[in-house]
Amino acid sequence: MRKVAWSIIGTLICLGVMAALSPRFAQAEGTNASSSIDYVYIDSSNLSLGEEQRVAIGFSSAPESSPRSIVLTDGDGSNYEMSLTSNVGFDYLFSSDSLPAQQYTIAGILCESGETLSLGEEVDAVFSVGAHDDSSVTAFDIDDGDGFETAFVGDDQSTASLVDFSGLEAAAGAGTLRFTIALDAGHGGWDSGAIGNGLQEKTLTLKIAQYCREELEQYEGVKVVMLRDSDASLTSNNSTREELQRRCDVAHENHANFYMSFHINSGGGAGAEVWIPTESTWYQTFHEEGASVGNKVLDRITALGLSNRGLKEGHYEVDGNKLYYPDGSEADSLAVIRYCREYGIPAVLVEHGFIDNPADAAKLSDGSFLRQLGAADAQAIADRFGLSKVKKPAPVIADTDNGSVTLQWEETPGAAQYAVAIRNEDGSFKTYTYDCADTSYTVTGLTNGKTYQFLVQAKVDSKWTPYSELDLVECELVPQPRFTAEPAGDGEVQLNWGAIDGADAYAVAERLADG
Repeated sequence: MRKVAWSIIGTLICLGVMAALSPRFAQAEGTNASSSIDYVYIDSSNLSLGEEQRVAIGFSSAPESSPRSIVLTDGDGSNYEMSLTSNVGFDYLFSSDSLPAQQYTIAGILCESGETLSLGEEVDAVFSVGAHDDSSVTAFDIDDGDGFETAFVGDDQSTASLVDFSGLEAAAGAGTLRFTIALDAGHGGWDSGAIGNGLQEKTLTLKIAQYCREELEQYEGVKVVMLRDSDASLTSNNSTREELQRRCDVAHENHANFYMSFHINSGGGAGAEVWIPTESTWYQTFHEEGASVGNKVLDRITALGLSNRGLKEGHYEVDGNKLYYPDGSEADSLAVIRYCREYGIPAVLVEHGFIDNPADAAKLSDGSFLRQLGAADAQAIADRFGLSKVKKPAPVIADTDNGSVTLQWEETPGAAQYAVAIRNEDGSFKTYTYDCADTSYTVTGLTNGKTYQFLVQAKVDSKWTPYSELDLVECELVPQPRFTAEPAGDGEVQLNWGAIDGADAYAVAERLADG
C-alpha cells in the first residue's frame, strides 16, 4: 500500500487490527469495479449516534472521474451518501455525522461522471451507527497486500494502524475542493410558485439554477450542491417552512460556503432584484458580502434586458412579532437567508423578473435567455469570490519544524515554475522565490506560535495564475518536538529532542496499554 506522503501534524493514531478480508461484499447494481483503488480505511467500526464517521480511500493512479461521495446501503436496503470532505493527490476523505442508527455497507464510490465504482468483491466494508461505542478501525489494503505500517504495539501485542488525516483535513480548506456553492431552485414538487403568462416559477427557477451549475462547474476547486435537480421537493408534507429549513440543512451538511436561491417575482412590477442579509450583528460581514454579490448579479442580468429594482433587505416581523439571532440582533425576513445565517452561511435570493409582466415573461419564455441568466449568476459569484477557470496550485501544510513550514502542492499542468509568498499583516505579500521548480517548498525564519498565510502561484504560458482569499493556506506554527528514545538502564528510557524556540515548558507522557 502507498504510504501517505505528507508528514504528521496532529497525527490520528487508531488502535485496532486489520480486519480479515471477506467475499461477502456484493457489487452494487450498475457499478464498475476499480482496479486502481489502493486502500480503504474506515475510522470507526462502531459509532455512537451523532458521532462523525471518516472514511479514507486511496487510488494508485488518478481515477477517470473525480469521486463525489460514498454510497452507503443500510440493512433495510435504503441508500445514503457520505460527502467528500477533501482530497490530496489520489487520497480522498469522506465524512458524515448525521447517519441514522443502522448497519451500513459501502456499496461504492459515486463519481462526478455519474459512474459508481465498486470496492471489489474482496472488501467487506461494513460499520454500525448507534450500536455500541467501539472505535476500532477497519482497514483494507487492496492493491499490493504489503500491509499497513505498524505504528504502535501494546502490551497485548495488538497492532495499530497509523493513518495521518492531517493533510486531507487541511485540504478541506485549501485543497482541490476549495469552495462549495449551494444552489436552491425555488419551489418545486407540490409547490409551483408563481404562475403567469403560461409559465410556472418552479420550472423556470430549476432551469436557471441548472444553467448556473453548468457554468460554475467550469471553475477550478468548486463543488456545486443542487438542493433540487428535478420537479420535486425535499419534504412531502406541503409545509413551506419545513421545506425551506430542510434545504438550508442540506447546505449546512455539505459545508456550503455560499447559498443562492433562485426565484421569479409576481404581483405587479417589472425587473430583477436581489435580497441580501441585513446589517444585523450576527455574522455582520454577511451584509457587505451579500451586497457585493447582489450588485454583481444585478449588473450582469440587467445587462441582459431586465430593469434593475436594486438590493432588498428586511427584518422579520409578522403581526408585531419579531425574531432574533442568538446575539439578540433582529433576524432577516426571508427564511432561507435567516436559516443559512444561523448556520453561518452567507445567502442571497435573486428575483429574475416578474412572471406576470408580459415583457419579462416574454424573455423568460426563451430558453437561451434562461441560460444567459444562469451564466450571469454564476459569473457574479465567481467575480465576488475570485474563482478561476485556470487550474491553480492548492498548497497544504506538509510539515512544520522549529521556525519553518513546508508547503506541498500538486503539479499544475503547463507550469514552468512556481512562486511562494507569505502574506504580511498589512495585507501585502513577501515573496520567497519566483523560481521554485519542485512541488514543495520550505519557508524558514518564522516565529513559533504565530499564525501565517501562504500563497503559491504557477507560471503558465508566461503568466502567473490569479489568486484570491480562497487560495491562501493558513498555519499556526506550533511545531511538535522531534525526539529519539534510547534505553538508559534498568527500567529507564532516555528521551532527547531539540529545543523549540519560544517554548517555556515541555510535556512528557507514556501511552498505556488501554490507550
